[in-house]
Amino acid sequence: MARNTEWEAFDVLMPDGTRVEVKTSAHLQVWGQRRLSEIRFSRLRGRTWSPEAGEATEQSYNADVYVFALHTARTHADYDPLDIGQWSFYVASRAAVEGTGQASLGIASVRRLCGEPVTYEELAGRIATCARSSLLTGGTIEASTTDT
Repeated sequence: MARNTEWEAFDVLMPDGTRVEVKTSAHLQVWGQRRLSEIRFSRLRGRTWSPEAGEATEQSYNADVYVFALHTARTHADYDPLDIGQWSFYVASRAAVEGTGQASLGIASVRRLCGEPVTYEELAGRIATCARSSLLTGGTIEASTTDT
């Protein structure tokens, strides 16, 4: 697995060429707050960019798989973003996310779209399942030449 260069329109390139976009949200922020934050995952669409063509004029869904990572701590005493047990992961194929037509989704929509969350240990398997689904629905996963 490789982190992409800064100008890529997705976050992670898997060895098989699967493009993964990771969106995060949390109930708490590191600063003090009066109430828990609304859970929202934004910027699902974006403009692609290449050195040859520059920035695309239209926004598009640019990953094969979307991971919605939710930090679940609800008190600052418990808050530890490095504790992987405090995260829930929801995973969807591009077709599922694109089918919503939305640029952002709240947690209720993510749950309807993705079903039950998975643990970190289950995440790779769910990404692979969604990548296969993306291929079956016309996704564009290409073979990767990236060494990891």
